[in-house]
Amino acid sequence: MKLIQSIQRAFEIIECFNEDNEELRLNDISTMLNLNINTTRGIVNTLVYFSYLEHDQEKNVYKLGYIFLPKSKLLKNRSDDILIDNIERFLKEISNKYNVNARFHKISGNNIIKILSEEPDESRYFLYIKDSKDLPLNATSSGKLILKYSNKEFLENYLNNIPKDKISENTITTKSKLIEELKKIEDIGYSTEIDEVAIGISSVAVPVVKYGRLAATISATAPTKTIKENSSKIANDFINFIENNIKIKTI
Repeated sequence: MKLIQSIQRAFEIIECFNEDNEELRLNDISTMLNLNINTTRGIVNTLVYFSYLEHDQEKNVYKLGYIFLPKSKLLKNRSDDILIDNIERFLKEISNKYNVNARFHKISGNNIIKILSEEPDESRYFLYIKDSKDLPLNATSSGKLILKYSNKEFLENYLNNIPKDKISENTITTKSKLIEELKKIEDIGYSTEIDEVAIGISSVAVPVVKYGRLAATISATAPTKTIKENSSKIANDFINFIENNIKIKTI
């Protein structure tokens, strides 16, 4: 698939803005993308013109534009989407109950898109998870669910070309071990990731399935001891919630 470079750069600029970078100067964006300052200025000005970015002239910084608010409402009202009642409240309850970071992800193609994230209220410490597109599917609990529900051709290709670079010493890099993990998901109905991205941090994820395809995941991330002791209980809470609250929009 051929990408149009100028459009690709525009999206890369939008992607620079996240929880850590709500405001950025032009030089910040240029440095982050290793992009010529004049090229950056031209694309940023275009995004400002169409309201995808906003320029705070007093502070001389850029922010995401308000155009994303009505766009987000369109997404919530899509006729082909899933409805989940009380999802934010549920994630907060799970976060506080088990002292975990609880997250809801939408699955688009083979991409994991964070929609909601909740941390425990009373814990003195909590786990902050930075969004990343660089983690291979075989290394995360939600990624393994993508593989489990992928078509045969994609799965076979992935199994034969598993990334060999280990993120941690426990990252799965062999075909036999990954097949074993996918079989485990089939048997118990959820996936786990134990010390595979970082030693001491693990996760559990449950699939939200729409017409036989993976539409979303609900996951919990915490210190490994917490996940090992509570993974089945967390997963059962997730599954019960999904069964009672997930609705599929139909026209």
